[in-house]
This record gives sequence, C-alpha cells and structure tokens, in this order.
Amino acid sequence: MGLRALEKQLHPLFLTLAARERIRDLRAAGQSLRAIGQVLVRPASTVKREIDANSGSES
Repeated sequence: MGLRALEKQLHPLFLTLAARERIRDLRAAGQSLRAIGQVLVRPASTVKREIDANSGSES
C-alpha cells in the first residue's frame, strides 16, 4: 500500500496517519491529552483511545 492510499480522505470520525503521527510526537514532547486534543481539534478521549490502542502493550 502506497502513501497515497494512506493519506486518502477518510471519514471525519477516523484519524489520519498524519494525526496519529502528530499524537505520537506531541505525547513524546510531554503534552497532555487535552493539549493534543486542542491541537487536533478532537476530544481528549479520542486522543486517549488512540494512545491506548497503539501503545504496544496488551492489557
């Protein structure tokens, strides 16, 4: 799958690859869930779900 396919327009409820990368970068920089949500114009709960789903640890 090429990058073009990854960046195609998604339904507004889904995060893009760029948004996921931004979450990763902002979290690594120590930003809070609320601050990341404000940057992405998304609720903090969406950011939390994305982090939990892709943290790499199984619970």
